[in-house]
Amino acid sequence: MIPINVTIARTDLWENKNIAYPGASLLLPATRHEIQDAMDCARITDGQPYKVIECIDSNGDEMSYLPENPPLDMLNILAHKLKESDDYEQIQFTAMCRMDKEPPSMLRLMNITENLQDCLCVPADDYAELGKFYIENELVEGIKDLPEKLFDCIDPAKIGMMKHKEESGIFIQTGDLRYYILNNSDEFREVYNEINMPALPSEDAGYIFKLNIANKATGESTVIKLKTTLEDITNQLKTINITDLSQYKVVYAECVVPCLSEKIYNSSNANIFELNNLAHKIHDIMLYGECPKYKAILEAYGADSLADAITFADNIGDYEYYPEAFCAEDYGWEIFLKNHNIALDDPSRKHLRFANYGFTLIDEHNAVKTDYGFIRKSGEPQQGQSDITQGMGGIR
Repeated sequence: MIPINVTIARTDLWENKNIAYPGASLLLPATRHEIQDAMDCARITDGQPYKVIECIDSNGDEMSYLPENPPLDMLNILAHKLKESDDYEQIQFTAMCRMDKEPPSMLRLMNITENLQDCLCVPADDYAELGKFYIENELVEGIKDLPEKLFDCIDPAKIGMMKHKEESGIFIQTGDLRYYILNNSDEFREVYNEINMPALPSEDAGYIFKLNIANKATGESTVIKLKTTLEDITNQLKTINITDLSQYKVVYAECVVPCLSEKIYNSSNANIFELNNLAHKIHDIMLYGECPKYKAILEAYGADSLADAITFADNIGDYEYYPEAFCAEDYGWEIFLKNHNIALDDPSRKHLRFANYGFTLIDEHNAVKTDYGFIRKSGEPQQGQSDITQGMGGIR
């Protein structure tokens, strides 16, 4: 498998060079919920322009052969196609990409995955080892007819250099190993085109939780999607002969709020009716566009139990959320704007230092920085007008 670790960033924030804005990391292939979570972390909403600013492979190397700012959906399709590849196929794919004189298009990358069988990989650190491979496998014309006493006169390094020049192969480094790569075919099969493109694996839609529930005694299992009705849950549990909540366990859990998936799975015997209650609450939170805020609350204050997650959902209005704040200075500026009638683009900002002010407010408000922005409980003490100049560090 070749996982692709990408960094996505909202275009305006990245181009404004806010050094506190890191974008968001996303490991591909990813589900639509994982992609949405990365979008939330990168503060990308309502179709705002964004870009892919970095792609790293499983060895930690930059995938420099990819086109600049590749489409995220195409990258995810490519990652799915490479998901089942073994180590040898990973080397073949990387090598064939690097063989192109120009960075291959996303369409060509898709087609490269269908041509890996034509790629020969020879473990070789240098020309000498490459030449030795060709000699031992009788792949050099005329050598096998030489008298045995002349074999010691053959220079494997020169043979390797000659074959490299003839074949236009390349040497690549992957991890601690080095390979010589050769495309053995003059024909490149164009399996995909602009009309016929590979599709992502189908994903279920319209659920908050997707649970694989198993009967502890019989092993029978079923998939239940929440939110739903209590009657539907009861009927689905009956199909695997469950009449009591103690009779089942959660084998797999997936949630539109990814951090809850692991917590539910680890709890194993989470109450499905309470989960359905939470699913309804999260659905409403999403309708109001407050899912990033809910995620920030969960990260900042921790949901050690299902009851905690429900309590946070019930009381989401008791928290103040600052998604555009990435550091103490940003937080100070956000509070300053909120408390004073100043336009967001007021030129006076460049004359004021908000870092000290922000740190002071963070302490006073008990605000918490999360991957989704700053979050704090409403009603925490606010700094008064008289303290502002001192907190900001004065005029530059």
